[in-house]
Amino acid sequence: MSLFKSILTASNLAIGYAKAKPLLSSLNLNLHEGELTCLLGANGTGKSTLLRSLCGLLKPLSGAIKIDGHELATLSAKQKAKMLSLVFTQNIAPGNLTVYAMIALGRFPYSSWMGTLSEADKAVIDWALEVTETTAFVNKHTDELSDGERQKVVIARALAQDTPVIFLDEPTAHLDLPTRIEIFDLLKRLAKEEGKSILMTTHHLDLALHQADQVWLIDRQHRLHKGIPEDLVLNGAIEKAFAHEGLLFEKTTASFKKPNTTNKPITLIGEGIYFQWTKNTLERNGFSLAEEAKTKIYVTEEHVKPWRLEPTGSEFNTLEQLLISLKTTYET
Repeated sequence: MSLFKSILTASNLAIGYAKAKPLLSSLNLNLHEGELTCLLGANGTGKSTLLRSLCGLLKPLSGAIKIDGHELATLSAKQKAKMLSLVFTQNIAPGNLTVYAMIALGRFPYSSWMGTLSEADKAVIDWALEVTETTAFVNKHTDELSDGERQKVVIARALAQDTPVIFLDEPTAHLDLPTRIEIFDLLKRLAKEEGKSILMTTHHLDLALHQADQVWLIDRQHRLHKGIPEDLVLNGAIEKAFAHEGLLFEKTTASFKKPNTTNKPITLIGEGIYFQWTKNTLERNGFSLAEEAKTKIYVTEEHVKPWRLEPTGSEFNTLEQLLISLKTTYET
């Protein structure tokens, strides 16, 4: 049970498209203040449909959605714009706008019909620039930015809209790993430090399980599971939702991998980070770990040569050297 206030609630919700069987039904959901919630599921399970239904872009087939106690369906477009902001993958910033002008668009629910910005508007824009660390390129045009910088700008625009709820659809798609981590960290901080309620869809399972406060998981049978990431890993929900023939789910790392079908057993003895990366190297190259195998590897981080191979007694400076020796041994 969350310690935080529910900002958005859905009761007995059914979503989908008119004249079709509901994609998801009997949904009872709570989006909490100060939490980052990640919406996960395989392709075609209904993640984007649920997101668009919750923000009012797609009319639910049945049920009610409330935001801060108000029925979403009864709010005007301007009222909705003051309650929730949206960031979609396809929201590409027009290249002829400066970063400042792009972020200033977030103030449209509050500005006059002429679009004049007040001092209060400018203060909010400056705050959005600061927290997203986009001040350094405020005068650049958006087509001069990298993908990661541009994604920060559209998040800053959503922040300038100053809403309690922010929805994002695949905000880290097409970004490199460091930038994905940076965007996840930014969203986590916004939830914690600014009290925002953030719901995002993502395919980046590893980052979601490490950063999300709550996970909404849609399985292949179109059932929705809710909980903290660790519970959904331990109770098997994650594994079942992404189950695929020929893949194994490793709960210790929350990752999927191909099972080892080769007959090259090795006993690995040691601990620590060198042990973990040795294990990774062996499994990636088709070796299987066994309790008692003829070939043994001893890993000792403190030694100049951390790896010792038995029964030969050979020692190695690098994993690559060890790997070459093992391949030679098994091929002869």
